[in-house]
Amino acid sequence: MACATALPTGAHAAGGIIAELRGAAPRPLTFAYFVQCVSLGRHDGLIQSVRADDTPRETVLTGRPAAHVKEQVVRSTRRFLTLTARHPAAVRLIPNVS
Repeated sequence: MACATALPTGAHAAGGIIAELRGAAPRPLTFAYFVQCVSLGRHDGLIQSVRADDTPRETVLTGRPAAHVKEQVVRSTRRFLTLTARHPAAVRLIPNVS
């Protein structure tokens, strides 16, 4: 449902497949959110800082600034996926690849 979940878990799954093909055990998944982002249209949003267990912290960004941050998250994710599609070796996100 979110790039914050899809990118690390997808990379972990790819690394696990590569490890098994090489006869090794896949590494356990370690994952934590830093923030939760909600876009409420082009002019409103909510960015909530969270702890590793996903419980909220006191830091919150709302309104137009939050919508801008969320838009930058989406744009940077798209750029990252375009880069890795064109140059897979440029980014070392997938574990067990040397």
